[in-house]
Order: sequence, then structure tokens, then C-alpha cells
Amino acid sequence: MNNEQQISEFESKMRELTVLYEHYFSGLNKREPFSERQQLQKLVLHFSGRRPNNTQLAFRLSALLSRYEAISRFWDRTMLEIEKGTYKRDRFKADIRIGRLDDIKHGGPRKPLGSEALERVQSTAHRSEQAGQAEREGRELRKLYREFVEARRSTREQTQIDFKKFSKTVRTQRKNLQQRLGGDVGFRVVVEEGKTKLKAAKRKG
Repeated sequence: MNNEQQISEFESKMRELTVLYEHYFSGLNKREPFSERQQLQKLVLHFSGRRPNNTQLAFRLSALLSRYEAISRFWDRTMLEIEKGTYKRDRFKADIRIGRLDDIKHGGPRKPLGSEALERVQSTAHRSEQAGQAEREGRELRKLYREFVEARRSTREQTQIDFKKFSKTVRTQRKNLQQRLGGDVGFRVVVEEGKTKLKAAKRKG
């Protein structure tokens, strides 16, 4: 598969994943498309540091990666709202009705950068960055969760882990450790003797 075919595949999968998240956020699907997002993330990692020599393809890929980063932040922000119980499903449906998400769903206009669709998504991403510490914590938790599930998959351990329960456990452990150690505590995923675990350590600074 050449570069152009790989980029087209990435664009197609991003559109499909966007539709799956729309269905999940609107209540049509009960399961977050986590495995599908992992597959798309592998393509993102594949393209990292492997930009095409063809200027037009490189420009197209850069636009797609920027769009994916922006919409990923939107997904994470929405997932955090769901977790916190502040998510308004009717608001998301209204966004779809007025076309606010149409450009994302269909990959936006063919003009890769400077388009109205991309500006809308980036504006959403900018607002999400201003959500503060709670949102950053949510992104960190989801990253830790993905790493934990992926590690368990590699060791053939059970991977059907509820994200809300996982988050609650991590937050409780962090709070207890912070009170005991007197500082911010972070977690990392380790595999010891074929078992996946979370290890905590006091953060510097």
C-alpha cells in the first residue's frame, strides 16, 4: 500500500470513527468505540515521523492529523462530561441538527487547512483546553486506561474493564497516597511476572 492509499485509509477510518462516536454520544450505541480508536491511533503513530516526500500528500496528511488531534480532544472532553454526570445528550443532538458536527463527520471540505470546518473543530479544542485541571486529569486517566488495557491484552489478561470503575479506583488511590506522601502522585503501567499493575510515584516539582 503506497502513501496515498494509506492516507486515504486513515481519512476513511477517521470519518467512520467520528460517526461511531456521534452514535455513542447521542445514545444510539451503548459502547464507546474504544478498540476502533486504538486501531486509528496505530495509524497516527505509523505516520509520525514518516511524512511523504510528495508536497501535496504531506500537506493533506498534516491537515488530517491536525483534525484528528482536535476531534480527539473533543471526544475526551465529552467523555469527561459523561463521567462527571454533566453531559447533556440533547445538546449533542442539537449540534448535529444544526450541522455543527457535519464537517467533522464527513471529513470537512477538501481544502485541508484554513477551512471553516477545521476552524470550528479547533475552536472546540481551544475551549476544551480552557476547562482546567479537571479536564487534564480526565485526559490523563483515559491515557492511563488505554495503556492499562493494552498491557493486559499483551499478557492475555481480561480486558473488559469499566472505565468509570477504573477512574474511581485510581482517584481514590491517588487521594490516599497524596495525603500520606504530601504531594502530587502519578501512576504508570508496569507488567511484572506476567501481571499488569499500576505503580504510583510522587511527582517531582
